[in-house]
Amino acid sequence: MKLSQSLKAILMMVVAVFLVAVMNAGAKTASTYHNPVEIVFYRGVMGLILLSCWLFITRRFNLLKTTRPMAQMGRAICGNISVVLVFWAYSLMPMTEVSALMMTNSFIITIFSSLFLREHVGPYRWSAVALGLLGALIVAQPQAASFHAHGVIVTLSAAVSTAFVVILLRSLGKTEHTFTTVFYFVLTGTIFSGIYMLAKGNPPHPDAVIAIVITCVAGLIALIIKTQSYRMAEASLLSPYQYLSIVWATLLGWAVFKDVPTPAVIIGSGLIILSNFVILWRERSLSIQHKNDPPAPV
Repeated sequence: MKLSQSLKAILMMVVAVFLVAVMNAGAKTASTYHNPVEIVFYRGVMGLILLSCWLFITRRFNLLKTTRPMAQMGRAICGNISVVLVFWAYSLMPMTEVSALMMTNSFIITIFSSLFLREHVGPYRWSAVALGLLGALIVAQPQAASFHAHGVIVTLSAAVSTAFVVILLRSLGKTEHTFTTVFYFVLTGTIFSGIYMLAKGNPPHPDAVIAIVITCVAGLIALIIKTQSYRMAEASLLSPYQYLSIVWATLLGWAVFKDVPTPAVIIGSGLIILSNFVILWRERSLSIQHKNDPPAPV
């Protein structure tokens, strides 16, 4: 049976989300020995080697050409900042909590759209934002003795940067090949983290080598698959499947790090997911309504 393009994109996103969780678990393990920038560098070097091998084997050097260099640069810089923040967040907090707070990126976009782009946001979406913020507060538990202010700030910063990456990926996917976007993302991250490595970097710790390899391979495959999925389908179609990240994060956090989510984390995560679905439902409803509106008189 031949799968539709949308279904292929959904299946690719499900696999990509799982591989991202594996990458983050590897980065969390490696963070015992290396800081996030060092992990990004080793991830980038291995990624460049693998991508270059594929390029020479296939002889598709034309894929190095881009018609949107500034957009590629913006996506690469924003994307690598996002990766550093994500790795940093996972080094500070349990996987389930980080994954839950990362899902706030959708209503962060809603808030920014209202404040900076002057887009109209109605009561449904404002209610969803309030619900999501409540969920984030429950997950973070600022009143608890275990509250990790540093970790929460880093995680929310990662959520903001990730939201911008999704927007840029969708824009680039309309004109740029998946390999082109992935290659310049990896190349840029390797160059900038390489500058840091020359000044303060450390060689791979023997006990971290396996974790670094897992981080690199899982991250590269996830990046290719996710970038391709955004080329094949709308972000609004794919976004609900990102919520599987909290399932994978919980399972890996329990299996690898023996982290068991508290009832507060589970309840807060549920509210965040619910708020995301309300925003998604409202955006789709408005999209259908606009399509059905009669054309304006000339």
